Amino acid sequence: MAEVLHVFGAWAVVSGAAQVLVGLRRRGPELGKQWPMLIAGGLSFLVGIFYNVQALRGDASLDVLSVYATGGGVFFIIQAGLLAWRARRPRTQTV
Repeated sequence: MAEVLHVFGAWAVVSGAAQVLVGLRRRGPELGKQWPMLIAGGLSFLVGIFYNVQALRGDASLDVLSVYATGGGVFFIIQAGLLAWRARRPRTQTV
């Protein structure tokens, strides 16, 4: 079980770091400032570190993976909803 948790932990660290980098690069107002993506990426990075520490300690449990998957899914849905809402809003012209 510890090996599986290590793999998920490593994946969470790498994917979380990638999410944060993409969120920072696409932070313009036209893309909704990417707050859900930045928060989810940061949490993914931290959770990945926690998973690897937990696996090293010997008290590995795969129960925590469902929380990670659910949380990530919720943040992605929120970000998609914000982007869709922003795309449908009429744009105001500034002079």
